[in-house]
Amino acid sequence: MKRLLAFFLIISCIFTTGCWDQIEITDLALVIGTAIDKGDDPDNKVVLTIQVANPRMFIPGEGGGGDGEKAFWTATGTGKTISEATFGISHRVPRSLFFGHNRLMIVGEEVARDGIIPYLDRYFRSRETRPNLYILVARGRGQEILETNMATFRSSGMALINMFDLGNNHTVVPVRLVQFVYDLTSACQAAVAPMVQVVVQSSVSIEEAKHASRLQTLSVKGLAVFNSEGRMVGEMNNAETMGLLWIRDWAERNQLTVPCPLDESEASVDLDLVGSTTKTRVEIGEDGIPRFDIELKVVFDVAEHFGEHMGMDQSWYINSLEKRANTVIARQIQAAVSKAKALNADVLGFAEEVHRQHPREWEGLRNNWSDIFPLVEVTVSSISEISTRGMSAENPDNSLKVLK
Repeated sequence: MKRLLAFFLIISCIFTTGCWDQIEITDLALVIGTAIDKGDDPDNKVVLTIQVANPRMFIPGEGGGGDGEKAFWTATGTGKTISEATFGISHRVPRSLFFGHNRLMIVGEEVARDGIIPYLDRYFRSRETRPNLYILVARGRGQEILETNMATFRSSGMALINMFDLGNNHTVVPVRLVQFVYDLTSACQAAVAPMVQVVVQSSVSIEEAKHASRLQTLSVKGLAVFNSEGRMVGEMNNAETMGLLWIRDWAERNQLTVPCPLDESEASVDLDLVGSTTKTRVEIGEDGIPRFDIELKVVFDVAEHFGEHMGMDQSWYINSLEKRANTVIARQIQAAVSKAKALNADVLGFAEEVHRQHPREWEGLRNNWSDIFPLVEVTVSSISEISTRGMSAENPDNSLKVLK
């Protein structure tokens, strides 16, 4: 009996196996980026734009463009909600929309200033939302970002993804959606997102110059600042952005330009960031106002000496460069603090530090933090070290003068 039962079980397994619910990749519309804008029609509050990768163009033997298919294309839909706008797109696309490869959420500036929170719900409810989804704010409309035909890249969405995958590169700060929402819902209740805009492509070939529509590219510059209500209340420029990176210990790749100790008006020295650590100490004053002491230890390499004066082989010269780097860093941090106070948006993580270092006192400060934050005092101390001066201690032109 047992053998007969085992036989029927084996036969059943044979006939019930298979990919009955499989979907071929060539039947999918792989969404790699989305843009959200406000609609002019009250009945269509959401304008959703998607950028899609055509999988047939990336399969050996399938692609080639012989039938006129494009590797990337965009589509736009409208609706009262993001889901309704998605359905509107799916009715016009002969493939199943798949958002499992979506890496970008581009928010139009009007949406950001009006309030972003209602637009986040769909992303967190969807099973296809990736944890490494980047969020950014468009100067103008997000639809224009995805529809930009770049001379240097086939896909504007892939160009942004590749840029953000490099990490914090100078003042290009990638922000993932999970980090953005965490900052909005944490003690700080403020968040930042990088800003992107369409700019003119300055260097193109003659053939590309014949097509005016291709004379465009994208520029990621500055940070949009959001308050506790999820509304964009202002922006941070490059210096303020770098100050934010120093404070939050997010600096990874940066280049600091300082004036030459021998000729401040004509010569400059560029310093490459090797590594940095930031420590923030919090003290509660007798008046109940927190005081923040920010200490940095930074290591640089000399990247470029743009000048004709000798002296980089002297210890006093290197010491002077280190002091000048400390001054620039302190100015950047103070600029970030001043902007955050002016916007009354604690994107610096100060509330988190008070909560972590003084949990009891934080309970009395929590409800009034928006009134307390603009009053906090901040001191900055930076210790910079130049570890190496590169292959040559001097500008190459000086070596030529010696040979002459």
